[in-house]
Amino acid sequence: MADKRLLNDEEVRYILRNSFLVEEEIRQWYDTFQVDCPDGRLDKQKLIEMHKKFYKRGSPEDFCELLFKLIDKDGNGTIEFMEYLVAFAIMTSSDPNERLKWAFKLFDLNRNNFIEKSEMVNVVKALYEMIGRECSFDFEDETETDFESGVKSAFDRLDINHDGHISEEEFIEVCKKVPGLAKVLRIG
Repeated sequence: MADKRLLNDEEVRYILRNSFLVEEEIRQWYDTFQVDCPDGRLDKQKLIEMHKKFYKRGSPEDFCELLFKLIDKDGNGTIEFMEYLVAFAIMTSSDPNERLKWAFKLFDLNRNNFIEKSEMVNVVKALYEMIGRECSFDFEDETETDFESGVKSAFDRLDINHDGHISEEEFIEVCKKVPGLAKVLRIG
């Protein structure tokens, strides 16, 4: 039987504290979520189906796998409404620092607080597969058409101190200074 409970005040307060939404928006999102996910949970297959509606030419499976792991904070195999809405609010925030912090977490697949080159390759590849386009790296001062060279170039730009991995601070600093890089990484 579908869980048709109402969103309680404690849940609303939690989302208000952890997002940039107002109460009316939260309640509207909840109603829509309940229509799409009547049992109150979003599973990985439903997330893929939702992305396929927007990315008709691409293959969103790999990206949705990465996204699902990031949003499913409690690791129970489903995304509850609060997890979903907090992630959505951050992804669509008008605060570029919040969006970039969230994007950094998406790229940090092993959760060691650094982005390794292999992680960047995996995420960028999944993003471009999802949108159904070949990777093209067009920076202000150069263009890379080879996927590996493009990722290496992007990685090298982000790795300010050249220590072989990218910290959150490096990621945010460079993405803000080089808007073309954020666009290439599909986060800008």
